[in-house]
Amino acid sequence: MATNAPVAPLQGTSLAPFERAPSQEPTWRQFLAHEDAAAFWKSLAALIESIGDCPSEESDQLTQSVFLELMTYGWIERFLEEDWTDASISAHLLSRAAIHRGGSTEPGTD
Repeated sequence: MATNAPVAPLQGTSLAPFERAPSQEPTWRQFLAHEDAAAFWKSLAALIESIGDCPSEESDQLTQSVFLELMTYGWIERFLEEDWTDASISAHLLSRAAIHRGGSTEPGTD
């Protein structure tokens, strides 16, 4: 007799991007570990839009600038290799958006 009960993943196995529990929001680290650029971009755009006083056109430009900086200067690898927390990644992304918004000429530096 077959049941339709969900099967929990084995302990210690990673979840593929769409195999997570319905109530669990994906994390920055999951996006990065699974190389899910589209989901990372979407979440980055939502984070930047959360700034509040950022017009849509400026928000799109900031998303692109921050994403390109992350790729160009190796931040993606650094987040994973140095085991950054999701809160630290969010804070870093917001700080980079603020710097780009202010017209900094030194991308990629802290």
